[in-house]
Amino acid sequence: MAGANINNNKKFWSTINRTVTGGVTLSGSGLLTVCSGVLTLNNFDASGGILVVLQGATLNIQNEESYNGVEIFNYGTINFNNNITLQGSNARIYNQSTGIINVASPYYLDINNNSQLINANVVNAHTLI
Repeated sequence: MAGANINNNKKFWSTINRTVTGGVTLSGSGLLTVCSGVLTLNNFDASGGILVVLQGATLNIQNEESYNGVEIFNYGTINFNNNITLQGSNARIYNQSTGIINVASPYYLDINNNSQLINANVVNAHTLI
């Protein structure tokens, strides 16, 4: 897949193993759902919208990025393979009881500017700032 702009009530569901080599932007009222398999995003930018990773599915995020205003609901596995900053009062990660968040060494997950990481007790992180 070359890339996608998911906004304005657009919805994208991933159900197979795939790597997106181009940029993926999630904004506005867009919805990105990883239903099953492994979705690897080499260049992911989120400035709003909703990202859902269902139980049994895996999302790999490869690039360094700051996310402002995105809501992430994680029931599966999210692997951050670079530095990630979650910022702004509308930015949240809801890590459900089945959710696993991995931050690869030596990278960090930075939660700041009124953003929230909910259920952090199930987070596997090299560095959580």
